Amino acid sequence: MATGITLVIVLVAKFTSGAWVSALLIVGLVSLMLSVRHHYDEVAREVATSRPLKLAGLSSPVVVVPINQWGKVAQRALQFALTLSQDVRVVHVATEDETNALQKEWRRMVEEPVKQAGGKPPKLITLPSPYRLVLTPILNYVREAEKENPGCQVAIIVPELVEKHWYHYPLHNQRAELLKALLLLNGSPRIVLINVPWYIKA
Repeated sequence: MATGITLVIVLVAKFTSGAWVSALLIVGLVSLMLSVRHHYDEVAREVATSRPLKLAGLSSPVVVVPINQWGKVAQRALQFALTLSQDVRVVHVATEDETNALQKEWRRMVEEPVKQAGGKPPKLITLPSPYRLVLTPILNYVREAEKENPGCQVAIIVPELVEKHWYHYPLHNQRAELLKALLLLNGSPRIVLINVPWYIKA
């Protein structure tokens, strides 16, 4: 009996001298692991299905391609977009001078080659941005396109430079990365995000 009392006294003494920190840490870690497991179980239940593939009501998406200027990166993204849908919309947010330059090139660089190939030329849509914001007008346009086409998915094709050297990466792609993040955070089940990379060789 005395040994049991002694053990209790020792445990209480150790607890009051700082062992409670370890006890709280253990309880916290166990709670965290249980919470993570619960999250995984919920996600697994939500994405699981025993139904076969649905093919009814499928249609080509509305494809939105944001570009900064005409070049190889934009060309590759547009080539891929034209394989997905007849409704391709190229969105351009820039100053008036930049927009005028792109519009002058558009017929020769895009419309005429697509018509010659028997396709439907994509629309060039210029979005005003009085405060020189680029991402907000694109996000707003995507939301409007989703509202105007309730039966279709809206696919946003994001052209992106992929650097050969990791230390060059921070010099590019900031706009593309931010746009993808905002589209994912503000997206919906009908919005699809597609990356089209252009690999830098230098």
